[in-house]
Amino acid sequence: MPSFLNLLKGRKFTAVSDAAIQTSISIDTQPRLQVDAGGTLRWGPGGSTAVDTNISRSGVNTLAVSGGITLGAALPVSSGGTGGTTAPAARSALGAGPAMPLCFVIPGIVAVGTGKIRIYALVAFTIGNVRAYATTGPTGAALIFDTNLNGTTIFTTQANRPTIADGANYDATSVPDVTAVNAGDYFTVDCDQVGSTIAGSNITIQIEPA
Repeated sequence: MPSFLNLLKGRKFTAVSDAAIQTSISIDTQPRLQVDAGGTLRWGPGGSTAVDTNISRSGVNTLAVSGGITLGAALPVSSGGTGGTTAPAARSALGAGPAMPLCFVIPGIVAVGTGKIRIYALVAFTIGNVRAYATTGPTGAALIFDTNLNGTTIFTTQANRPTIADGANYDATSVPDVTAVNAGDYFTVDCDQVGSTIAGSNITIQIEPA
C-alpha cells in the first residue's frame, strides 16, 4: 500500500483539466478517481470506462455536481430545514420547490368571474393556508375568492373561502378542506363576489405550503 509522508505538489501542468492524481486497481485501464490540476474531483467505475462524475468549483463559494446526488441519510441544511432522503423533502429542506408560495395576481379593478390562468405544481406538497390581499380594499360588501385544484374548489366548506371584509385590505387565514397537491396538479382562482360600492383592485392570492 503506498504511503505519502510529505505534501504532494504538482507543478507545470499545461491546463486545469490535466490529471494531477489518479487511482485505480490492477484490472483497470481507466482511473476510478482523478484529481485535476484545477481541483476538480472525478470518479468512474474503473475498468475500461472513463471517469463520468465530478465535483468542481463553479464560482465564488459554489460547488457544481455533474450529475445527480443519491442521499443515504437526511440532508442537513445549515441555514434551516430538517433534511430529507426523498427528492421533495430535500428540495423543501433546501428552500426550493414547495417552500415558496404560489401567487396569483389580478391587476386593476376586480370583477366576478371564473379564473382562466393556471399555475401548475412542480412538486407534491400540502397546502397550509391561502391568503388574499388587495391594494384597494372593497367597500359595501366583502371580496370573496375561491381557489380550485384541477378545476374543483379546495374549500368544500364555502364559508372558509378567502374573504377580504368590507373596508379591509387582506384576509390572512383561510385553511382549505383539500390540502394534498400532486406534482402536475394545477390551481385556478375565481372571484365570487366584489364590493358593491368599491369592488377592490390589484389582488394577490397566495397559496402557502404547510
